[in-house]
Formats: sequence, structure tokens, C-alpha cells
Amino acid sequence: LSQKTDFQVFQNILHNPKVSHEWFKCGLAASIAIMGLKGYVELYEGKKKKKKVEYENFKSATHWTIFLIMLSWISFHMALSPVYGFFKSLVIMIGFGYGVLIQAALMIPVWGQNLISVVLMTFFSTDVQVIWVEVVCQCNFSVGIGNTIYLWARPMGVFYDGW
Repeated sequence: LSQKTDFQVFQNILHNPKVSHEWFKCGLAASIAIMGLKGYVELYEGKKKKKKVEYENFKSATHWTIFLIMLSWISFHMALSPVYGFFKSLVIMIGFGYGVLIQAALMIPVWGQNLISVVLMTFFSTDVQVIWVEVVCQCNFSVGIGNTIYLWARPMGVFYDGW
């Protein structure tokens, strides 16, 4: 008896109807917001305005990033837990976070991280044939910094026939 160890996460996200796509959209929106915030701080404030990128100069951006990381973690966990259960979905999240994200952050320079993240998010978003919506309507939250900034995501139109 051989036990199957391949979780087939990508296949399940694309094709399994048990995956909660509303939660997945919220996680994707939070990930895109993290990329936007990271790009703003590092590229605009850091490179263009020559401001030193450190906690003292960007306290609110750091706190928003922590909030968005927690939101994406919870959202992706809630999206995957109907398929994998509580424990396996945590194993998947920890494996991806420590096995892929942190390793890439340590080995790839910042300019490469920004390029790769934009390319991968674009590929992921267009690969599943999706449409634009505001997450404010989908997740019942909005982020306000000065004027209200609405986070957006591309919901998975492939899975959701209601669009």
C-alpha cells in the first residue's frame, strides 16, 4: 500500500468545487495589496525619493503589511480547509511560506523579487481566465489611508458560474 503524498494544491484550486473561492479572492487581493505596498515603499519612497527604508520611516506601512499578511494567511487557509481540513491546510501554508517565500526573499535581490512577483501574479491572474471586481463588494472590507483605497482582485471566473 503506497500512500499518496502529492497534495495537488494547484489542481484543486483550479478544479475542486470545495475550494472556497470567495476566501481565495480575499487572499489574492491581500497578496496584491502587499505587492503594491512593497513596491510603493521600496521603489517610490526608497529609490525615487531617496528615503531610507526602515521601520522608523514606515511604521504605518509596516503595520498594514502585517495586517495584510495575516489577512492573506487566514483567507488562504479558509479557502483550502474545506478540501484539506484544518491541519493539512496549515501544513500547505507553512510549507509554501517557509519553503518558497522566505527562501526566495533570502536568495533573490529586491529588484528581482519585485519583477518575479509581478510576473507570477499576472500569470496566475490571467491563467485562470478571470474578471475584475472590487474586493470591497466581495469581502465586505476596505482599506483607508487618507482617502479610501479600495483593494481589488481578479475573482476566479473559471470556478464561479454566477459571474
